[in-house]
Amino acid sequence: MNKILKIAIGIFSLSALFLGSCKKPGEDFPNDLDGLGGGLNETYTDTLSIVGTTVLNDSVQGDKRTWAVLGSFYDPVMGVTTAGFYGAYRPFVYYGSGLGNVTSVDSVFVSLAYYPNQTGYGYPNKYKGQTEIFVYPVENKLPSGRVYTNASFVHGKPLGSLKFVPQQFAPLKVGDTLLPAQIRIRVNKSLGEKLLANPYALASETFFEDHFYGLYFTATQQTTLDKGCLLYFNPTAVYSKISVYYRKDGTTPGIWEASVKDGNSRINTFRHNYAGSAMAGVFNNPAAGQQNLFLQPGVGTMVKLYIPGLSNINPEKKNMINKAELIIPVDETLNGSLRKPSAIALVKKSSTSGLLQFIDDYGVNSSDGTYQADKDRYVFNITRHVNRVSAGLIPNDTLVLSLQAPGTFMERVVLHGTESQPDRIRLRLYYSELP
Repeated sequence: MNKILKIAIGIFSLSALFLGSCKKPGEDFPNDLDGLGGGLNETYTDTLSIVGTTVLNDSVQGDKRTWAVLGSFYDPVMGVTTAGFYGAYRPFVYYGSGLGNVTSVDSVFVSLAYYPNQTGYGYPNKYKGQTEIFVYPVENKLPSGRVYTNASFVHGKPLGSLKFVPQQFAPLKVGDTLLPAQIRIRVNKSLGEKLLANPYALASETFFEDHFYGLYFTATQQTTLDKGCLLYFNPTAVYSKISVYYRKDGTTPGIWEASVKDGNSRINTFRHNYAGSAMAGVFNNPAAGQQNLFLQPGVGTMVKLYIPGLSNINPEKKNMINKAELIIPVDETLNGSLRKPSAIALVKKSSTSGLLQFIDDYGVNSSDGTYQADKDRYVFNITRHVNRVSAGLIPNDTLVLSLQAPGTFMERVVLHGTESQPDRIRLRLYYSELP
């Protein structure tokens, strides 16, 4: 058997044996272990140099997300994020012979139901969250495959808009009827006239999808610091729809409706403006990464971490690495009062393929990457990865921190950098000399 492989297997076997008999840690030993026993002299170090950079993330999937994010928020640290949404609509009912003699369109409304039990980001439900949403017609058929959050598609002139203070959990009164929480935008009657003009389009989905390509929603970009919000809507809800109020033969009223169905194209897009923000000069900048690193949703950002000395931490194979923890502290001076993500993710970027891959420790510890409120940090156990890199079994690939579902959840977080004080990102190694 290969000598390196024997050493690696021995390390894992010994680790499992000793870790199974650990006692409760003492206050003076920070590794959550209290020695491994067996005569091994365990110690720890966290002095390995780490190079950290904040990088733009251009591959966040934007199609068919759980909900649609819409709005604009001027983050005091991360600049302005503006979210838009494209949706392809289909009629509630198809009419084989059309609607008959439609003589006029009285009014047209477009509604979006809030996603239940999900509080938006920024300042929802407050005056500081005042938002203006515009509705546009889409000019080309939307793609049905994978689309990323930095995409854009051709749209026409605005059909209508609504300026409002979000009331995410308050019913909306329309006439004498209370409807579930939603926004309702009156749009130009020309939309209804177009939708009802072609009887063939009203008769089948095939004709309709070539007649009407959908709507685009976006918000006016927020220009006031620390104002605005990003709201969660349910585009496939029964109350998210186009409603056309019309008359037949000059007198008989009717309602024609269409919605975004589960299988239809629906795409979330994001635009970020970093001008004048703390993030303006941080991208691909290791010097900036020494002080702070940033995880942002939307198109957003990732954090790359490279540990150049990892391959040489145990050159003579005289030590056993019992535990390796990557400690990621939060910088509360910049993070402010905004919600932090409950968990973040850690992968590696393959030096051969360039693709993101799971590290060897993925799934071993369910608490990895979970926010530790008592210590204001995230921690990953990467013992297997470190042992295999130090044994020469795998390359010393760059590690990548990212948000979980960054195209869906809008929580962001500011992290301490690799050399910031009083806290910093560090790799803490616990090791023992082999007898």
